Amino acid sequence: MEVFRESGRKIPTPSIAAAQWRQRLPRTLYSKLRKQAEQEGVSINSLVTAIIAEAIGAKQARR
Repeated sequence: MEVFRESGRKIPTPSIAAAQWRQRLPRTLYSKLRKQAEQEGVSINSLVTAIIAEAIGAKQARR
């Protein structure tokens, strides 16, 4: 959410119910995500969701 606010983009409203997805990560990657989430004051789930959303948005913008 913070990423959207900082970039001036409108926060999208959910159009479908939330889904669950479990992903195993190498410990080193998990540690990096945990540290970044802590620095940004968000949960790991929120951080990863923002990273994925930003990557998908960037990919769609290039099309």
